[in-house]
Amino acid sequence: MNPNKTYKKAAVGVVHSSNGDITINLSTGMVIKTDGVKGWKTYVSKIAYFDLAEYRKFYNDPDGKDSSFDILDIGYVTVFGEYKPPSEKFRKDIT
Repeated sequence: MNPNKTYKKAAVGVVHSSNGDITINLSTGMVIKTDGVKGWKTYVSKIAYFDLAEYRKFYNDPDGKDSSFDILDIGYVTVFGEYKPPSEKFRKDIT
């Protein structure tokens, strides 16, 4: 880090799952940290970033006011490049 430069702190959000919480950057969807996740055996620890653009489009939230998400309600890309869409059943049940 450059001590002479001012850094802007990123806005963060949380994706909740039964395997633990995932802190994400609300601008990029990138995973910052995982809480309560035990090792690489869980799918949660293999998530690279979340598809915030799709989520915001689906819920008509272009300004990104949401900062708390259910993992079933938001698509994501794994560290292996595989896209996992949000659960259609979950969305149907909550709308």
